[in-house]
Formats: sequence, C-alpha cells, structure tokens
Amino acid sequence: MMNLVVNIVQIMIVVAIIYPGYYLWDMSRVEHLCQSIEINTHVDALKALVNEANLDVDINEVDSELTSNGKWQANLAARSSLSGYQCHIEGYAGKVASAVIIEQ
Repeated sequence: MMNLVVNIVQIMIVVAIIYPGYYLWDMSRVEHLCQSIEINTHVDALKALVNEANLDVDINEVDSELTSNGKWQANLAARSSLSGYQCHIEGYAGKVASAVIIEQ
C-alpha cells in the first residue's frame, strides 16, 4: 500500500513540473498565431494557417453563409488553458475583420 502512495506522489510531482512548461508553450503558440493573422485574410487561408500551427479552429456563422455577406466568428483556444485563453476572430463575407486575445 505504501508503495502505491509513493508512486502516486511521484507521478503528481512529475506532472507538477511538466505542466507549467506545456502551459506556457501552448499559450505562446496561440498568442503568436493570433498576432500573425492579418485583416482581410480569407477564411481558407485562415484555416490553412491554423492547420499549419496544429491548432483547432471553431468557426460559427452569425449571419447567412461565410462566403456571402455573412458575419462570422471563430475561436482558437489553447488546449492547456483552464482560464479560457483564446484568440477570438471576427469576420465578414469570408474575410477576417479582427483577431484579439481574450480570457473567459
């Protein structure tokens, strides 16, 4: 029984050492990508940029269709964040209008 407790404590220590590094790396990836998104970037180019960075994008249409005159928004969330750290992107007619970092 004592051996099991020691193993669990060792695992917790390893996680406590590794997680902060992963957290900082993941947050910097999202921030760097968000800063590199330019206004008037087409949605297809945005998706390619996100795929190249190995992140996930969630695009929600607000009005109509993306390729017409519809408004849309997207979020690039850091996988490691418990605080909701993400890049919030808004666009119109298939092109980026703004990209900002937010914490929810």
